[in-house]
Amino acid sequence: MYSFLIRDKCPVCSSTRSDILIDKSYGDKAILYFLNSYYKNRIKYEVIKDSRYVILECTNCRTFYQKYIFNEKSMNSLYEEYINPLESFKKRESASFQYFQSLIKDSSKASLLCEKIFKNTPRKIKVLDFGMGWGNWLLAAKACGLKVYGTELSQPRISFAEKNGLEIIDPFTDEYNNFFHLINADQVFEHLAEPKIVLNELSRKLKKNGIIKITVPNPRGSIFRLKYFKKNWKPSKGAIQPLEHINAFSYKSLCNLCNKCNLKPMKPSVVENNFHETIRSKIKLSLNIPRWYFQKK
Repeated sequence: MYSFLIRDKCPVCSSTRSDILIDKSYGDKAILYFLNSYYKNRIKYEVIKDSRYVILECTNCRTFYQKYIFNEKSMNSLYEEYINPLESFKKRESASFQYFQSLIKDSSKASLLCEKIFKNTPRKIKVLDFGMGWGNWLLAAKACGLKVYGTELSQPRISFAEKNGLEIIDPFTDEYNNFFHLINADQVFEHLAEPKIVLNELSRKLKKNGIIKITVPNPRGSIFRLKYFKKNWKPSKGAIQPLEHINAFSYKSLCNLCNKCNLKPMKPSVVENNFHETIRSKIKLSLNIPRWYFQKK
C-alpha cells in the first residue's frame, strides 16, 4: 500500500503562503491515463485513489511544488519497481554519439573550471556525482583525469557502476566534509522531498570556493499551461509531472535555495572558457535554461 506525505510549507523557504495552480483527484481521467501510459499500468489505482494531485506556487520565493508526495518507502518502490531499471539501462546504452560527446564536453568543462579556480591538475580534483544514475557522467569525468566519486540509491545502478571501476560512497559522513572541489547534481533536485536539507549537506561537503552544478527541468512550459490553459490541461512528462517531479525551480527560486545553503551563483564570464561561450551562457540564462553553477561562499 502506498503512503503519502503532506508538504504544508514551501520546501525551499518554509513559507506557508502559496497559490494553488491545480487540485485534482488521482481518479481524474487525464491523470489516470498519463500514469497508466507512463508507468505501463504498473501503478494500481486503489493505492493512489485517496490522494490528490496538488501543485502549489510559493508566493514568497516562487518555487513550484506538489503538496502530496510519496513517503520514502513508496518512492523507493516507484524508482525500483515501477520505473523498470532494465528499460532505463537500455535507453542509456542505446543513446546517440551526441549524448556521450556531451558528457565528455561537460566533464571537460568541469575540469577546466576547477583548474582555473583551484590551480590544481585534474588528478587532484575530487568530484562527486550526486544521484549518478548509471554513472555515465562519472566515466566521462574519469576519462578527463578527475578523481571521481558517485552516490546513488538504486542497487542495480550501483552494481553497474562498481563493475565499471567507479567508487561509490555515502557522502553524508563527516570524512567528506570540505572534501570535494565540484559536485554534479543532474536531474536530482526535482525529485527531492526536502531539497533545502539535502543541498545544505552537500554545501558542507564542498571545499571553500567549491562548485556545485545543478541541472533541473525547465518549468516554463508546464507552468504556463497550468496558469493559462487550465481548462484544457493534461499532465505530461516534464518539469512537474505526477509522483516523480515534485519540485520545479526557476533561476530565481534556485538562487534563493542556494543562498540559504551558503552558495552563490557564478557569473558566466567565470564559468565559460571564451567570449563566445560566455555570450551563449548569458543568452541561456536569460531564457531560464536550467543548468547553473553555484560556488561556496
